[in-house]
Amino acid sequence: MMAKLDDFSGRLDAAFALLPNAIEQKRSVIDREYQERQQRFAQEFIPAVAKVREIFGPRSDALVARFKDIIHLSADVRDDFSKVAFSFDSSLARVTLRFNFTHDEEVRKMVLVYDLEILPILMKFDNHSTLELPLAAFDEQVVTEWLESRMISFIRSFVELNENQYYLNDQMVEDPVARIRMPKAVARETLHFEGQTYYFISAQTRDEFAKRHGTAVLETNGAATRALTAAAV
Repeated sequence: MMAKLDDFSGRLDAAFALLPNAIEQKRSVIDREYQERQQRFAQEFIPAVAKVREIFGPRSDALVARFKDIIHLSADVRDDFSKVAFSFDSSLARVTLRFNFTHDEEVRKMVLVYDLEILPILMKFDNHSTLELPLAAFDEQVVTEWLESRMISFIRSFVELNENQYYLNDQMVEDPVARIRMPKAVARETLHFEGQTYYFISAQTRDEFAKRHGTAVLETNGAATRALTAAAV
């Protein structure tokens, strides 16, 4: 029995002696894979994300120009990824558009992510899209088409938001002269009279309202800012 136990102990020792070698082999594999990822990151991903920025930049500028004063841009651009967020001033909803340019875990693919957030959610819209491209065969045309299609999709969603009755319920007003209901944003003229704001589809209906109420419309320095005051007797 003792011989058998000694034999078993010897087998245990022999098996256990393989552990350091196995650990070292695993360590070597992990280190090699890490170095290869770092190499792909430097040689493939960094040039690819630079190309994406070149494509995205002028199109982002064009998008911002269309929205002028109602857009706020925040960007987090680093070598390993790029995040850009646009927020839009809207009385109807909180609107945030995000683009994220990154890579997969193995740094073999470029991953482009589009996210659109509209809160509250009262309509269906294209809120998410992902494009994956192999870094070894980066295609600028595919990236360009994807980015442009996402921006167009966003604009369509934004237009639909501003036409959607569920969002407009609290924003609808009526021209008291033309008897036309419309969103506040559509009204070309507003006047303040007896503590209330009136909205008009045109300067003509505004002036007719002033005439009916025996009032005069005054312009401040010839600008579009107007107030309704009692007409001089």
